Amino acid sequence: MKPEILHNKQPTILIEQILKADSIDALLKETIESKVSELSNKGFGNIEEWCISKGIPLAVDKEDKMKIVESIAIRNIIVHNRCIVDEKYIKAVPDSKFLVGSLRELEVNDLYNMINTLTKLVTETDNKSIEKFSLTRTKINKEEF
Repeated sequence: MKPEILHNKQPTILIEQILKADSIDALLKETIESKVSELSNKGFGNIEEWCISKGIPLAVDKEDKMKIVESIAIRNIIVHNRCIVDEKYIKAVPDSKFLVGSLRELEVNDLYNMINTLTKLVTETDNKSIEKFSLTRTKINKEEF
């Protein structure tokens, strides 16, 4: 709703993208999706830093932040290391009970906890952003999915 929130002094649009775009709206959507994708690949610390620099009220407390960082670390060892704990995981989750080289097993409750923590973060951040930037609230019906 407010693409200026994503303002960035670094050039992010290629001439090729401009020429291939069907419309300004399509170009804007592609640019926003690209920025979101770029941020999501950098880890939660960078997302938090970027949100703060843009004045986006990221609603996360210390405990939830640690859960999110661990969730990202778990995702990374699943994708890149067959669930084997590595140094990067330990660096991200220094209080982990898992040792380098051990298998990071997951239980269903681990996944539910991750989902609940991320849902809480997104909901609270959305609500604070709606207030701060005077955004229109859109109701989404579950039936649409």
